[in-house]
Amino acid sequence: MPIIVSIAYLFSNGADINWYLAVWTLVGMVLFHVTGNLWSDYFDFKKKVDDTDTFGATSITSGQFQASEIRNFAIGMLVVSVLSGLGILYCTGLPILWIGLAGAVCMLLYPFLKYNALVPSDLEEVVIRLKLDCQPSLATASASLKFSKPCNAVYSPSTDW
Repeated sequence: MPIIVSIAYLFSNGADINWYLAVWTLVGMVLFHVTGNLWSDYFDFKKKVDDTDTFGATSITSGQFQASEIRNFAIGMLVVSVLSGLGILYCTGLPILWIGLAGAVCMLLYPFLKYNALVPSDLEEVVIRLKLDCQPSLATASASLKFSKPCNAVYSPSTDW
């Protein structure tokens, strides 16, 4: 949702949006989100947060999928997500790398915060809000407004070579 809102905001303010990169960013963020959900399901099962008697993700606990299948799918989605991010990096330049790395740090911190009872739940909430709200909006705005030569050829018929 933050990505669509960011694109709508840019559009409503007359920004010169690179629609190719805006949609690519949306798809890339969805891929990363799916990857995060798969990892969460896998580690919740491994840490016994999700079990047959709990309410939560049931893809593993119901026997529909094996834990190894979810793990392998998560790895595959991670590879696709990273490749998508590298493509956006190639088109936009280094600033997007720092935004992506900030999102990766939040993604890596979240499980630790989630499973560590000594960490205040407010900190967990801040990290998840940064990852799900702020970072996607910033990445979308940054990628959608960048116009570097390698990707102009792909979507812009008026590019001078």
